[in-house]
Amino acid sequence: MSFFKRLFGSKKETTANVVQENKPKENSLISKKEVEAYDKQFVINFTKNGGKFIYTLDLTAINEALSNIITENQWLDAGCSDANLNHLLKDRSLNLTKEFLGQDFVFVPCEYLVADTGAIVFSSHQLGENRMDKLPDNFIIYSRTSQLVRNLDEAMRSLKNKYKNNFPSNITTLKTFSAINNEDTDFRNYGSVSKNVYLLLLEDLQT
Repeated sequence: MSFFKRLFGSKKETTANVVQENKPKENSLISKKEVEAYDKQFVINFTKNGGKFIYTLDLTAINEALSNIITENQWLDAGCSDANLNHLLKDRSLNLTKEFLGQDFVFVPCEYLVADTGAIVFSSHQLGENRMDKLPDNFIIYSRTSQLVRNLDEAMRSLKNKYKNNFPSNITTLKTFSAINNEDTDFRNYGSVSKNVYLLLLEDLQT
């Protein structure tokens, strides 16, 4: 059983295809056994970096989490360019646009979750050609447990395998998730962009 299921418990079977179109056609990047080794490391590093994650099993949990986040922050303007996620925001009292710049928050998928640093990898498929420092301060990110990878090198190898001869541009890694981390003295974080990040993490591997 994965760390997430041990931590949060599970009363029903996972709904693996909540957003069916967002699930890769290829097989999961990692096995269930490997997920068990990565998930605990990721959540420790992600929360240490200031991120907030919500573990979800199905569409009901995702919708509830979205409602709570948006209401708590009193956000009105949303950017979402992903057609497979857009419908999750449509029936809400939001000014919804495909444009990211100038919005209260953006709702996006990602490429991978990096266990050894707690970072999140994006590409032009999620962010277009927008620079991270020009994007809104607030992110809600949709991801799946099958997107966990061991480290950044593995993420890059997986990207090359996934896209083959059509490699995306604007490969971006977001690692700093709260303003307090701007005071971090670790030289490896120098110049990093800080965002307020909520990660909606869907369990899509049966364990």
